[in-house]
This record gives sequence, C-alpha cells and structure tokens, in this order.
Amino acid sequence: MIYLNKLELLSKSFGVGLIILGILRFQEGVRVPPEFITGVSLAGFFLTLPDFLEISMLNKRVNKIFHKIYNGTSTIIINLCYIFAIIAILIFPNLNVVNEIDLTIMSRIGDSSTFIALGFSIYVTSQKNKKAAFYEIKKNLEQMVRFLKICKRVQKLF
Repeated sequence: MIYLNKLELLSKSFGVGLIILGILRFQEGVRVPPEFITGVSLAGFFLTLPDFLEISMLNKRVNKIFHKIYNGTSTIIINLCYIFAIIAILIFPNLNVVNEIDLTIMSRIGDSSTFIALGFSIYVTSQKNKKAAFYEIKKNLEQMVRFLKICKRVQKLF
C-alpha cells in the first residue's frame, strides 16, 4: 500500500509541476521549447492510451480477437505506453533529429499531439463518468428496493 501511495504522490507532483510550468509559460516567466511541448503532448497520449484501450474493451462491439489479444498482453502494452511517455518527455526533445526539424513543423506536430492527447483524455474521462453515474443509479435503486421491502414489512404490522 505504501508503494501505491508513493506512486500516486509522484503522479500528482508531476501533474502539479506541469500546471506550474503552464502558468509560468502563460506569464512568460519561462521559455518552453516546442520540442518539449511536443514531447509532453506525446507523453499525455501514451499515458491516456491504456485507459482508452481498457474502456474500449468494455464495449461489446469490439472485435473478439482484439479483445483476446489485449487481455493477454495488457500489462506489456501498459508498460510500453509508460516507457514511451517517459521517452517522449526526457529523450524526444533532446534528439538531434528532432532539433533539426523546422520550428513551424515542430509546432504543428506539438499542436496535433496536444489535440489528440486531449481528445483521448476527454473521451476516457467521459466514459469513466458514465460508468460512475450508472453505478450511482444502481446503488440508489438498490437502496430504494430495500426501503420498499422495509415499508412492506411495516405495512404488514398494521
């Protein structure tokens, strides 16, 4: 359990760091190279991809073969996504090949990566919210059924 708490703290701290970086960038308190922005956007995509795949597996219309492949390799896919996310942040912005790309092209790649990652993130969040809402409705219905059973028992007493 301690491991999970530390991992959660690390994730939250990283997120807060990115929020602070965004605020400083908005106030022109820091210069953020387009290569780094692209790397962070790609990392966001790779960090959201496992959740997207997991939610997609809940969809009944997903191809059964894809479902079997993902279930058998989900740990590998998740680990690869996390590794690619770290590579996107730490290595990608520093690659000579990336630094030689024209800034307008790099900006376009960064923008596209941001939109795609944000799209995946919003989709995953909406699906999780939908699942949570169904759970709440189910829980409320179960409570109502229990209450009605109690009411019937009380009614029989009178």
